[in-house]
Amino acid sequence: MSYKFFERAAPESCGVKAGDISDLIDALCDHPAGQETHSFMLLRHGKVLSEGYFAPYSPDMPHTVYSITKAFTGMAVGFLADEGKLSLGDRISEYFPEYEIHPTLGDLTIEHLLMMGTGQVGSAVVHDVSPGLSHDIAGFFMTPSDVPHGSEFRYQNRVSYVLAALCERLSGMSLMDYLDKKLFSPMGMERPYAVKDPSGQYLGYSGMRLAPEQLAAVGQLLMDHGVWMGRQILPRGWADEQIARHIGRDEPDMGDWSQGYCYQLWRGRHNTSRLCGAFGQMCVIAPDKDMLFVTNSGYDSDIQFILDRFYEHILTKCADVPLPDDDEADEALKRKLTGLRLHQLYSSPSPELYSILGREIQIKDSGASVTVTGDRDAVSVHIRRPGKRDIVFDAGFNGMEKTNADGGDIIPYEYGDVGDWYASAWWKTQSRLAVTARLVPTQVCLSLNIYPSGGGFEAECSIRRGNQL
Repeated sequence: MSYKFFERAAPESCGVKAGDISDLIDALCDHPAGQETHSFMLLRHGKVLSEGYFAPYSPDMPHTVYSITKAFTGMAVGFLADEGKLSLGDRISEYFPEYEIHPTLGDLTIEHLLMMGTGQVGSAVVHDVSPGLSHDIAGFFMTPSDVPHGSEFRYQNRVSYVLAALCERLSGMSLMDYLDKKLFSPMGMERPYAVKDPSGQYLGYSGMRLAPEQLAAVGQLLMDHGVWMGRQILPRGWADEQIARHIGRDEPDMGDWSQGYCYQLWRGRHNTSRLCGAFGQMCVIAPDKDMLFVTNSGYDSDIQFILDRFYEHILTKCADVPLPDDDEADEALKRKLTGLRLHQLYSSPSPELYSILGREIQIKDSGASVTVTGDRDAVSVHIRRPGKRDIVFDAGFNGMEKTNADGGDIIPYEYGDVGDWYASAWWKTQSRLAVTARLVPTQVCLSLNIYPSGGGFEAECSIRRGNQL
């Protein structure tokens, strides 16, 4: 499947130096340990100036975008308002008469939900996307607020879930059917994948999957006041309202995270707005420079690192007029983009492999065990977990390759039925075997280390951005 919406142009023709883009790539590659960039796309004046994909990620691979999903729920609310089916000042309780409402929520409006200004007490973010609290509408309406609505930013997934439920009630359609009718089809965009909860409702706060150029197209739509290829797609005025700041966040020393919140997306420094999802999924909208920056990543923390590098190398350095051609820098950039891939390790074979093969080795602090079979070219890994599905996959010693795998239940619910496993094995030392398996295009990554211990062997296993052993 191809997702091509934009013309390609030389960076200098739009006031950006190819050398500055090379510096940005170098900076992103010089990331904190264990963090990684999967792809990026830079656009200006509606043209793609540069795009990079770290293999095995590719241009046409839809990527899990987490809370970027919220922005689409916000657009659905905008469409319904334009149809006269709701007003932002309406009390949300009016649309859910079957639920008991806590007395402090009687005047809670739809707009308060859009801006994350419900003032409710409790956990700021509900990370559990399995059936439970995040899907409990009754629980939402009985969670009290302890500050005036709209006075304090408090981020929570349930807000967006309730907005998604509202959209489905008023449209008479599923959230994604409605967005397909009003947004995706009019833009000429294939309907993205999204995850439903067990009741059949789309999550509304996470679970969508978008290719980088699809995400860029939506960012361009918002920056261009809801117009796409000369056609008004979003209701007139809604795009400007959605990317405007509606509530502050008075927390110092948090960089872009201190800049406030819009309608289901974020404000940033340099007069930017940002569709933003966990682990570094972003579309930065910079209208003052007519620029977009899209990135998919696997960052466990410090997403600010990505934004700072973009501001430093591109946004604050670009010119307002075309620059002279720089063929040498352009060719160097093309070579760099062609060779992008996730960090991989290679090693010489170790005779210690034959001491490991076939043994049942205990995995530290887990109650699970692992058995490795194979040879010096590739190994098969079989992790057994009491009371849970086994995890089974193959890994070669020649770099990261696609593999047949059963990931058991380590895949979070919101990813749905998705992805291909890629794995690799190498020797950290002559006696320490390391194996990594990742679920692409998600951020789930399993790391296994086997090493000598007490006359035998022991293993350690960690799972980043997934359910633990």
